[in-house]
Amino acid sequence: MKKYVILHPTGRISRLVIKHLLADPQFSDVELELLTQRPELLVDLAKGDRIKLTEGAATDLDYTLIRMPALTDWPDVKYSLTGRYDEFVGTSVSRASVADLVLKIMADPSRYSRASVGISQPETAGYVRPVY
Repeated sequence: MKKYVILHPTGRISRLVIKHLLADPQFSDVELELLTQRPELLVDLAKGDRIKLTEGAATDLDYTLIRMPALTDWPDVKYSLTGRYDEFVGTSVSRASVADLVLKIMADPSRYSRASVGISQPETAGYVRPVY
């Protein structure tokens, strides 16, 4: 049996992946643990013995959720961060900026441990559409 943990399983892409994994016989040997802050949104998926719902605060897994707007290929590393309950600011961020944040978190695992962090390019704040 293969076991996978899906972080933020309430997102649209995650839901598509989960539904496909459960329906396709090719993946009948897959068990999923869905790590979520909002388990009540996954009641429809939690049926059956192949899915385990875990509330993020109840796990011993050390994780950081990174929320991103549209990604760009700009080479510059320049970003601002928002907390879980802060209003998301900005419409774009460079992949280089996301990579920088990931590397900083990996270098210091206690940094943003068990947190949800939004990342965006400060100059895109206030725009309605992504800035490429």
